[in-house]
Amino acid sequence: MLHTSVSPDFFDLLHVRVIAGRPLTEADAGTDHVVVDADLARFLWGEANPIGRSFRLTDGWDWMTVVGVVRDIKLEGPASRLSDFELIMPAGNTAASYASLAIRTAGDPRPLLPLIRAAVHELDPRQPIGELAPAHTLYADTFAMPRFLLVVMSVLSGLALALAAVGVYGVLAYGIAQRRFDLAVRIALGARPASLSRGVLGEGLLLAGVGAALGAGAALTLSGPVRGLLYGVEPSDPLTIGTVVLVSLGAAAIASWWPARRATRIDPVEVLKAI
Repeated sequence: MLHTSVSPDFFDLLHVRVIAGRPLTEADAGTDHVVVDADLARFLWGEANPIGRSFRLTDGWDWMTVVGVVRDIKLEGPASRLSDFELIMPAGNTAASYASLAIRTAGDPRPLLPLIRAAVHELDPRQPIGELAPAHTLYADTFAMPRFLLVVMSVLSGLALALAAVGVYGVLAYGIAQRRFDLAVRIALGARPASLSRGVLGEGLLLAGVGAALGAGAALTLSGPVRGLLYGVEPSDPLTIGTVVLVSLGAAAIASWWPARRATRIDPVEVLKAI
């Protein structure tokens, strides 16, 4: 659980919406009042009203009383995986090894960064400043590594899809070549081209369907390692898995189109003459 001490301006400055109860105020300093996120409230009390209820983290902690509930937030950034729950306490209730200062500006904050640094050093010349940057820069930095890994995985996935499509094409093309006599006889006996084309397409989609089913099962089984790279979606999300299956079937249908077209263009006279 990530616990953070904030000043009363925190909720208004960062637009943290309170969905139940109230935000912390100056009068809460030195009290046991806290604000929790919806996930923590749901974990502790289910669907019951958490306002006014008390809890403590461990035996070594004091009891705390909930005065407000906020939406699920990520105080360490949208891609943070430090904790599933957030606990917000009044500033000064706990000792902190570092502090973060948020400042709202009317325009571009970058020209003000030297002035902010100078103001901090005027108060305490020995105070180190770990990082001073606009919020959108800090926001983007939290996604840098996950974005890189996802781009790499997307490229590899695209190559795998292309190889699978080439494989389907190769299997069907080889099968057509081996069955030219059979197909020629069927055409000579009056088989319609559309029927032959549907048969070849069906074989390709069957191959892709079996592969997609096995891949979906493997994805559900081995989803743990990629959970940390995802935000706002679960590895077992049915919409995502369904979309991947449909894309795979679509690629297989495209790969099957040319062999199916070749099957309808077999000249039975030439094939039977070659026997």
